[in-house]
Amino acid sequence: SNVSNRKPSNMSRTLHIASLPCLFSFGLIATPSLAQQQGNSSTEKPRTIARLVWQDTAEQTLRWGDLQRIGNEWKLSPAAVEGIPKLDPETQNYVQMEPIDNALIAGIHDSERGAIGSGWIAMDLGVEMEAHGDHFHARYPRSPKVVHTLVNADQGIPAHVYRDYNRIYIANDTKNGFTIVTPPKARDGSWKAEFFSGGGNHITLAAAADRWCYATWADREGEHAGRVDLVSTT
Repeated sequence: SNVSNRKPSNMSRTLHIASLPCLFSFGLIATPSLAQQQGNSSTEKPRTIARLVWQDTAEQTLRWGDLQRIGNEWKLSPAAVEGIPKLDPETQNYVQMEPIDNALIAGIHDSERGAIGSGWIAMDLGVEMEAHGDHFHARYPRSPKVVHTLVNADQGIPAHVYRDYNRIYIANDTKNGFTIVTPPKARDGSWKAEFFSGGGNHITLAAAADRWCYATWADREGEHAGRVDLVSTT
């Protein structure tokens, strides 16, 4: 697949579909040529157009599949993500997801203010981008795999997950703060997570210039009503 984008980090699109609240595509859905449209599906090899990752809300898990075209036919075969933690669909759920480099970060929330287990996971998407002048080619040499899991009773029930520059910001609501996650420089390296105090209850974040983060308080009354914390993150 060809991706006409000078920044390989901006290689995802979010699609809002009623039955799939969080769906990300990696690569580019391209328009086939006339010859491809008239091809014989019995002799053509499948062509991968994009890799999709979505939330299965019934089972509270993540699934993936390569969207492929064979002649005039489209194919998408859902598969489980290797290493995905097992959640209790009655009390735990995946929340917002954000792509970064060749990875995807997904937050995990629970209904008992963190007592059951909340946090986040990082998934290697198995997508590699090759630079070709003014565009990139997407390759899919590996299947998606969870490479880091942080789920316990001390993660403050994340709900909001953001990305700014090359860092991920995760709101830890019941801890009155947020975590900044930095991906490793090498694929087999370690993920870095650092907690900062700021904001409270149901926190909304806005990072600025890779140096600051605005963190809101959700209180409608009392001493924190209308409060916004400005936190140095350097």
